[in-house]
Amino acid sequence: MHVQISIDRVSYLSFFVLRILKIFSKANAMDAELAGAVVGPIDQNNTYFLEGGVGSKTAEALLARLHFLLNAGVPGYSILVLLPDRSAKNRFGEALGRAELGPYGVVDLHTYYSLACSLVRLFWPMVAAEAGFSTPHQPPVFLNYETSQYLMGQQVAPLLAKGYFEGLALRPQRILSQLLDNLNKAAVNGYPIAEIEERLRESWKGEHSRLRYYGQAQHCIELFRGHTLRQGLLDFSLVLEVFHRQLVGKKEFWRYFSERFRHILVDQLDESLPVAQDLIGRLLPRCESGMLAWNRGGGVRVFLGADVQGAAQLRHVCKKSIIAAGEQKNLHIEAFAVRVGDSLGQGRGVAPGGEPRRAVAALIQTRHRVQMIEEVAANILKLVEGGVAPGEIAVVAPYTDGVLRFMLGEAFRAAEIPFAMVRRFETLRDETIARACLTLAVLAHPSWGLKPLIYDVGEAFELALAPLDRVRGALAARHLYAPRGDGLVASKKLSTNIQERLGADALGRYEGLKEWLETYRRGEDLALDNFLRRLFGEVLSSPDLSPEEASVY
Repeated sequence: MHVQISIDRVSYLSFFVLRILKIFSKANAMDAELAGAVVGPIDQNNTYFLEGGVGSKTAEALLARLHFLLNAGVPGYSILVLLPDRSAKNRFGEALGRAELGPYGVVDLHTYYSLACSLVRLFWPMVAAEAGFSTPHQPPVFLNYETSQYLMGQQVAPLLAKGYFEGLALRPQRILSQLLDNLNKAAVNGYPIAEIEERLRESWKGEHSRLRYYGQAQHCIELFRGHTLRQGLLDFSLVLEVFHRQLVGKKEFWRYFSERFRHILVDQLDESLPVAQDLIGRLLPRCESGMLAWNRGGGVRVFLGADVQGAAQLRHVCKKSIIAAGEQKNLHIEAFAVRVGDSLGQGRGVAPGGEPRRAVAALIQTRHRVQMIEEVAANILKLVEGGVAPGEIAVVAPYTDGVLRFMLGEAFRAAEIPFAMVRRFETLRDETIARACLTLAVLAHPSWGLKPLIYDVGEAFELALAPLDRVRGALAARHLYAPRGDGLVASKKLSTNIQERLGADALGRYEGLKEWLETYRRGEDLALDNFLRRLFGEVLSSPDLSPEEASVY
């Protein structure tokens, strides 16, 4: 089988259902050398560099080492655990939550960015003025990607109107994203933003006429940075820059940092940023103990700034290096992964001994996409009924949009099959909570001249009238929302049958929401961010709120 997947050209009518065989047997224990590192000395700068691959259990070793340190009496406050992303933090947090560790067993789990944010906030008075902020006496405001893009758009819009980037076949949103990306790349690699234009010019080998765009990009970036400094705002790049270039070099900070964190554990070092590696390399010689896990074949976040080879060099800072034995690989799965990597331009060659086609349980091609998704779900149900564990099945698709997620999710939920959707990036509009908030905002602002769809209103009712299931949310939207009229109608106009189906409690919550929206409409319109703040504080923050659902943000 020849796998053809392209970033620019994707096939929506075919994708693969893979049965992933067990990578390693649960019966196999950690190899002796790795187990020895887990229970090794906790002093005298006892540092380990773990090199592993698929199934090498380096993550399990790190978690076991963390438990060992805590059980040996090391306070959690003095242990720095650096993880690659939020999902890894959740996994480690859940594992720690199941253990009886006592009052001194609380450990702060960090990504490099979350660590930088917390320490910049803590030491803000020390670095704010020196970093160039106009109001160092005011607390910092941290921006996420969406708010950074919005703010960049405000600064760049007048320049676009004057002809900046004219001739580039890019949407304005893409231009904003590229500008932020240039800022972020400078921050993660530790060079000043003043060098961005020069570095872009040096890397360009095409037509000379396009060099002017780099000067325009430099102007936009400096305009954005100047605004954030004046207003006390920190985007991703500025957080890293203040932390790496201003805070870490201060003697007072380094004394606090190195005396507090006497032990360091790092998972997936291969996915770390260059500035994170600088921090780890500087802290390791001062620690009582440390353990770094580096995976062969890692670095999937290379486009986000990960430096695999730089991470590998940290083995020379550690006193001991261990190559963790991996379990027996599934050569067919490995061959399939290599073939996909080749198609994506990763150039990893051919895996010996495996046949990509034998990793594929079914190659499904249909006339219409909906039929294809239905057949995929049916094939997976047959595999599960035949005894295949859900955790051994993967659906590989070039594009996971809302239709795919909804149809597969409904089929799996109906069959009570556990599943997880894995995507590189999710926009806020793909999230039910975000869409519901926007729908309620439209209902609160008739002056906008927008009419939400009945489906969107039903989705908003599920959130605002919780607990309310999807069926009753759709029923309420059909009977309580008049898109051609005044919006929401009084529940007393419903028939007795519909009132009974929705229930008195849900209707009571509906009337409260309706009254809140009517009261808001009688006042002065607020800016959208202020409206959303009021909406959350006065309507959505009910006892039925599920804080864990916010982790997606």
